[in-house]
Amino acid sequence: MKNPTKGTPLDETWNYRIPESLADLIPLFENRVACHRLWADWLGQDTDETRRYGEHGLGHAKNHWDYVKQYSAAKSLIEKHLRNGAAVVTEAMVDAAAKAMHDGPLGTDDEAEYTSDEWNRPAEWCRDMARVPLTALGAGSVPGCKPREIECHGLDTPERVCFYEQDFYVLSNFSSFTLKWKDLRFDTSEAAYHWEKFDGTGQLGIQEWIWKAPSAHEAFKIAERNKHLRRPDWDDVKIDVMRRILFGKADQHEYVKRKLLATGDRELVENSWRDDFWGWGPNRDGKNVLGRLWMEVRAALAASASEASRG
Repeated sequence: MKNPTKGTPLDETWNYRIPESLADLIPLFENRVACHRLWADWLGQDTDETRRYGEHGLGHAKNHWDYVKQYSAAKSLIEKHLRNGAAVVTEAMVDAAAKAMHDGPLGTDDEAEYTSDEWNRPAEWCRDMARVPLTALGAGSVPGCKPREIECHGLDTPERVCFYEQDFYVLSNFSSFTLKWKDLRFDTSEAAYHWEKFDGTGQLGIQEWIWKAPSAHEAFKIAERNKHLRRPDWDDVKIDVMRRILFGKADQHEYVKRKLLATGDRELVENSWRDDFWGWGPNRDGKNVLGRLWMEVRAALAASASEASRG
C-alpha cells in the first residue's frame, strides 16, 4: 500500500466543508473515519518508510484505529438524533457526541488507558466542529441557545461589516504572497511558519497536511490540533524562524519590499485584537513582535539600499 500522502484518496478524505446543519456532520465524520483507516492500514505494515513517522509505526497505527472507533461512535450518535427527528445541534448533543468519542467502543477496564490528550483530541475536535452550526444558527434556532455575541472591530457595527485590504496588507502573514522555503513552495508565509513547528520531529504527515492546506487559516488549525507534537525547542526558536520568513518574503517579492520601505520610519503594528504577542492585542499594549520584526527587516533593507547607492 502506498503512503497515504502520495497518490491516495487522502487529500479528498481529509478535506471537509463547514457543517451548516446536524445532517452535515455525517459526511464529515465519514471522511474522518476513512482518513484514519487509510493511515492505520499503511502504518500497520511496519516498514522502514512507515517508521519515519515515529519510532513505533505499529503504535501509531493503533492510535489511528482508535480514532476510527471514536469517529464511528460519534457518527452513530448523530444518526440516532436524526432518526429521532432532530434538525439542529444542541449543547446536549455536542456534549454527548464528545463523550461518545471518549467512552465509545471501550469498556470500563480500558477507559483509564485513554485519558491522555492523545485520546481526547478527537473528542475536542468533535466539540469544535459541532459548535459551528450551533453558533452559526444564532438565537432562536436552538432551544435554550443564548444569542451569539457579535464582535465589532474598526468601523464594524452590529448591522454592518466592513472589509477591504488596507494599504499595507502585504505585511500580514495571511496575505497571498507565495514563499519558497526549504525547497517547498508555500501559498503564504503563515503556512511556512506553522510547517516549521514540526520540522525535525519526524511528523512528516502533519507537515504535509500544513503544506497542502487550502488556506492559511486551515494551516493554523492543523498546527493547533497537533501542538502537543511540535518540536520541543519551538518557543526558543520561533521568533528567529519568523524573522527569516519575513526576510524571505521581502526578498522574493519586489512589491512587498517596496511597500515595506514606503512606510519610512513609522512604527509598524500588527493590529490584532486577539494576539498580544505577535500583535498589540485587545488593550493595545501587547509585545507586537511581528511589527518589531518587520521594522528590523525594513532597517536592513534600507541600509542595504543606501550602501548600494553609494557604491
